[in-house]
Amino acid sequence: MDKCVVFVHPSMSVETTFLLAKSYGYKIFSIITSLDTSKLNISLIEKLSDLVFYSQHSVEVDYPAIHDLIKTNQLKVDLVINGVDSSLYYADYLHNYLVGSPLIDLNLSKIRLNKYELNEYLLSNNIHIIPSIEIKCINDLETFKEQINDIGWPVVIKPSENSASMAGFSIANDFEQLHANVNNTLGSKNPYYKEHIMDKLILQKFITPDKYDEFAIDFLSLDGQHYLQAIVQYKKEQLSNGVYMNRESKAFVVSEVPGIEPVINYLQTILTVLKVNYGITHNEVFWNRATGQFYLIESNNRIPGSGLIDQYNYCYGFNVLQNIFDFLTYNKTPQLPYTRIEHSTVIKLYNYSNPNSAAVNLDGLNSVRQLITFYPDKYISDRNINSYNRADYIAAHVLLSSDSETSLNNDISELVSREENGALFT
Repeated sequence: MDKCVVFVHPSMSVETTFLLAKSYGYKIFSIITSLDTSKLNISLIEKLSDLVFYSQHSVEVDYPAIHDLIKTNQLKVDLVINGVDSSLYYADYLHNYLVGSPLIDLNLSKIRLNKYELNEYLLSNNIHIIPSIEIKCINDLETFKEQINDIGWPVVIKPSENSASMAGFSIANDFEQLHANVNNTLGSKNPYYKEHIMDKLILQKFITPDKYDEFAIDFLSLDGQHYLQAIVQYKKEQLSNGVYMNRESKAFVVSEVPGIEPVINYLQTILTVLKVNYGITHNEVFWNRATGQFYLIESNNRIPGSGLIDQYNYCYGFNVLQNIFDFLTYNKTPQLPYTRIEHSTVIKLYNYSNPNSAAVNLDGLNSVRQLITFYPDKYISDRNINSYNRADYIAAHVLLSSDSETSLNNDISELVSREENGALFT
């Protein structure tokens, strides 16, 4: 039998992850779920996969056909890798029935698909979280008016289910604005998973970017032990209208982030409480370095996106998938991000200048390693983005890496200058 990796809805770093799996001798079985496929590179997935299954049903309905394909092709599934937040339960179910050990608690997998239910579960286990309320109808605003006031203003509104935090995201400064935003969002289609209706919203206290830094911290969990894999800060830029725009995802080694150990421990405790005993998690957290306060944003059982897998290779000399394949193949203890190879970042770029852009001008920049994504249709005429739906506006992600931090920063400055002067998108 051939050993096999099952990729569920592979939407992130497909070429890197598939070729890495193949280098360890794995066959690739890709499952395209009924979630939105507009951001999937279907032709690349089909080209690099040994098998592709297109789902239109729940995993319980799909499983017999998937099992038959595996049996017919004489495959032994060693690993199931989840590619997107909303396919968590689908991937965990397949892990239990195809890999089998260690078993994942599927009830917790379902809870994790709803941010409010996840927060309530964590709170019941004495984990401090951002206070939240779930809204299912417009009348709930009046019902929970006192609790909303207790949360404090401004208030964040975002979908409870089937989404990363950036989808359908808005901020309200008072009840009038809150009513308008909820009325506009509740019952509408999710912009990232268009077959899903946003029929449940979570309200939370707005954590201000001027006081709290946002970090992504990745772990590889093996037999209930959570191995730190990466630390990335989402660096933001404030526009003249006060809105913060996502600009960089910069990777750090542990020694470069003094005081982060309690944050790491906090996330490891959350993973233990959620019984994450196996697999990859991409976790996001707010951290006020001055006060020492930190809060979970979300914990996702999937590989990191937006080119971070490739970024980790440059920064650390390894990535989380390499570690899990080394463990499966050689029973090797995972490498940890304590030593830097290069200074590395993924920069988010915005197209203010060319509605008919066909390319990104990256000429003469020595630290550019990869154009990760390019969306020619993401042209915006107004530089003052009056929205926190940050992913709606990013026109390109570019990976930069250099052994010289000065050289890296110079190239970042040049890219921003080209963006501002209309010379970036050609």
